[in-house]
Amino acid sequence: MTAIKSFLVLGDQVDMLVTHKMTGGSSATLLEFSPPGGGPPPHRHQNEDETFYVVEGDYEFLVMAIGSRLRPAIRLIAGAERFTAFETAAQRSAEY
Repeated sequence: MTAIKSFLVLGDQVDMLVTHKMTGGSSATLLEFSPPGGGPPPHRHQNEDETFYVVEGDYEFLVMAIGSRLRPAIRLIAGAERFTAFETAAQRSAEY
């Protein structure tokens, strides 16, 4: 799938594949490429749930102080208002 828009967030490349407008406001789909150790600091979204699906590599996720290691084909859902953080756990880049 071709990216509609690409941008950097804290050093990670983010490709927007599906916008809120395309889904009538119900969701958006982003593909993020993270270098080793990449990923955002703890944060939360007030109104949006987040669903993570690892495509390649390993990630260490922290959701409400509970840690999980995610590998390809694993999905994690973090509801709105929940603090999340994650980073690439491997020595190579990863994408989710």
